[in-house]
Amino acid sequence: MGKIVLLGARGDRETPWDPRDAKSTAAARRVFEHHSGTEFRAFEAARPGGEATLVKEFNPEAGEIVISRRLIGG
Repeated sequence: MGKIVLLGARGDRETPWDPRDAKSTAAARRVFEHHSGTEFRAFEAARPGGEATLVKEFNPEAGEIVISRRLIGG
């Protein structure tokens, strides 16, 4: 079982999926593909709360994917 956590200014949104369930996996893939791009960054952790790495492709075997807007500093 995995989940996408989309971090947002108005609260976080979670999209869980089960890699054995094609429907929930497809829904999670759509969320990932919609939000991964120039404005957002996606990070994958093997387990929730674990160390994360930047990813560019949806991995249905991931434990957790966190998506956030790019941070711009000065």
